[in-house]
This record gives sequence, structure tokens and C-alpha cells, in this order.
Amino acid sequence: MAILSKWLTKAQQKKMWWKKFFFTCLAILVIINIFLKPHHPHFKAELIPGFWAIFGFGCTIILVKIAKGCAHTFLGKDEDFYERN
Repeated sequence: MAILSKWLTKAQQKKMWWKKFFFTCLAILVIINIFLKPHHPHFKAELIPGFWAIFGFGCTIILVKIAKGCAHTFLGKDEDFYERN
């Protein structure tokens, strides 16, 4: 357990490194997608290089915004909530 905690602490400290790493992986996948085309795309958008990367990233942003809105709506309490009860 101590090893995991130590690793997570290092990961937190190297946050920018991780961000650069994942964006680099995303860029590499988009570049590979330029050269590897699907043989039988299900719809025309699949022919756009990097479509699934862009689609996944966009959906992630939307889901995060929805989750954040739900959390603020349902979990947020007024400043004096605990004093009143």
C-alpha cells in the first residue's frame, strides 16, 4: 500500500508530464489514423482522420460538465445548512 501511495504522490507532482504524455499519445493515434483508413466505414464521419479521437474527447468534456452540474445541484449545500439543522 505504501508503494501505491508513493507512486500516486509522484504522479501528482508530475501532473504536467502526464498531461503531455497523454496528449502525445492522442496525437500519435490521430497521425496513425491518417494512414490507416477503415475499409468499410459505417458512416461518412469515420473517413475524417482522427474522428474517433475528437469524438471521444468532445464526449468526455460534455460528460464532465454534466457531472459537475449534477454534483453542484444535488450535493451543494448553503453556507448555513449545518447551522440550521
